[in-house]
Amino acid sequence: MPKVSIGSWAFGVYSARPLPLGDVLDRVAALGFDGFEFGAFAPHPEPAELAEPGARAELRRALSDRGLAVSAVATDFGSEGFLTVASPDAYLAAVDRNLELCVGLDSGLLIVNTVDPPETPYEVGLELARERLLATWREAASRAAAAGVTLAWEFEPCWAFNEPEQVIELAHELAGPGFGVLYDTAHAHTVSETGARQVGGDGPLAGGQIELLRRLAGTIAHVHLLDSDGTLHESEDSTERTTVHVPFGAGEVDFEAVGAALVAAGAMTEWWTVDLCFWPDAWSATEASKQFVDALIERAVRV
Repeated sequence: MPKVSIGSWAFGVYSARPLPLGDVLDRVAALGFDGFEFGAFAPHPEPAELAEPGARAELRRALSDRGLAVSAVATDFGSEGFLTVASPDAYLAAVDRNLELCVGLDSGLLIVNTVDPPETPYEVGLELARERLLATWREAASRAAAAGVTLAWEFEPCWAFNEPEQVIELAHELAGPGFGVLYDTAHAHTVSETGARQVGGDGPLAGGQIELLRRLAGTIAHVHLLDSDGTLHESEDSTERTTVHVPFGAGEVDFEAVGAALVAAGAMTEWWTVDLCFWPDAWSATEASKQFVDALIERAVRV
């Protein structure tokens, strides 16, 4: 049965009123979460601040003292894209640094994305961009597996290869030791049902999320949960023009159907994570979100 965590970025980098990390951990623990998904972005500790073993040990103690574990790490890969360059060495160096952080925090998952915006594969050439992606992530997955970590690919509107058929094809090409899909129910809605920021391809899937989950069966390593009303966050920064995550019940996702489809797709992963990214008052929705996910898991287990 999945354990429940919550993404820290909703209370830090993507919050209008960020709280110190210790205060966030106190509140998360008090609400009964099993874990904490660590977004290593300012104003919370960034990788450079956690480079020393002592700093990582201190954060582990802060978590364990509150009965929390790290469900996954999300962190900055800088501008180390790999679709437009012949050598992925700079990106792979970032992977190595971030894997070291995962190991130091006892996290078995590192969240990755394709780094470049949706237009890039069409500018580079789809086949060349695809070859570079596969070669780079196969090498990164090998390094991750050796470290006891799995790369969890979060596909979403703001990143390259965001079209449903591309997601499905790449997921099956890469799934295996060290690599799997991060299935986010909000991003999956905009990717499979609204076709947000898709440059080419065949558009949304006729069967929406349910079809997407059916066709991703066996590739899912991690799950993020929240609703979507189909809108995107407004920003001049391409990386932030992505799915708005709205509280459960405020969007268009049919969680009865999606919950059953997650089970059928083999997505009863170790962790299911509440993701309140970009919601303006995340704390107001946190307790209700925890209760919703607890109930969703209970129903899923009975299926």
